[in-house]
Amino acid sequence: MVVVLVNSKPLCIPWLAEHADAIVEAFNPGMAAGTAVAKILFGDENPCGKLTVSFAKSLGQQPVHCDQLPGWHGSRHGHYDARPLYAFG
Repeated sequence: MVVVLVNSKPLCIPWLAEHADAIVEAFNPGMAAGTAVAKILFGDENPCGKLTVSFAKSLGQQPVHCDQLPGWHGSRHGHYDARPLYAFG
């Protein structure tokens, strides 16, 4: 199963991460979205980018900070692990 996400901000997708064979993040792709996503899925284009945001493992984990340093705010946010599902970059 391949999942194509079309959204404007990071989502909480732990179930998809566990069950999907691939996840393509399109964010807000614009008018050429269908063509662009089809080219990626059929191998005509090679997506090579980095995430501009972090994706949380759970809803209660927000916010996920990309600039968190060990010992600075601790390794946890509330009672949730501070490590994101998919990290910035």
